[in-house]
Amino acid sequence: MTRRKKAFFICGAIVLIVVANAFLLAHIYLSPSSIAKAIKNYARDELGCTVEIAAADLSLLGFLELKDIKLFAPDQPTEEPFLTVDQVVVDYSLWRLIWGRNGIDAIEIARPRLKLDKDLIAFLQGLSSGKGSTGRLRNASRP
Repeated sequence: MTRRKKAFFICGAIVLIVVANAFLLAHIYLSPSSIAKAIKNYARDELGCTVEIAAADLSLLGFLELKDIKLFAPDQPTEEPFLTVDQVVVDYSLWRLIWGRNGIDAIEIARPRLKLDKDLIAFLQGLSSGKGSTGRLRNASRP
């Protein structure tokens, strides 16, 4: 093997190892369980709701799938959920997300079911007024 071919082979092997490690790290840090946990924490912190997600599947090629999602009203996490969704599929671009741009192309929601009562309506009215349950959620149209 000539010196040039050997150098080319070594450079190719190094690039292959770096790319494989990048995908491995992305899969570890973007695991379905960490995505589901982030969604649950966001709902708790911003909306005051408890969320259950039965299953999550993440593809580095561009989709996130959540199954059997249940949202429980604040202060009633043991009651019947006020919103259930059989499946949510998010189509995204990993590269746009990495570069800090809006990388979400589409969100598909399959079979949502909403159960309203007067306490939940009052909670939703609080969200629409920009207060949320923690006072941190704001309407984007307001300064």
